[in-house]
Amino acid sequence: MHNLLHFVHLRADSLAQYEIRVYAETILKILKVWMPYTYEAFLEFRLGAFTLSRSAIVVISKLLSGERVTREESNLTASEWREVQNAFKIK
Repeated sequence: MHNLLHFVHLRADSLAQYEIRVYAETILKILKVWMPYTYEAFLEFRLGAFTLSRSAIVVISKLLSGERVTREESNLTASEWREVQNAFKIK
């Protein structure tokens, strides 16, 4: 089950190739019927979750304490900076 859910997590991503994404979505539909509690936990803790790097945690902590942080001083890559901004609705 772990490997199946890992596969679905990778392949259900919006950046995955369309055909493999459709396959992953079909597996999710089967999982929802076959193992509803596992399905709900997967949505909550994997598909609906966001993993932060140590640097991103530092940035979020600074922002929560009212500090202003720029991407250049954040130690985050441009793509990680955008991911953090999108996940936390930061402008």
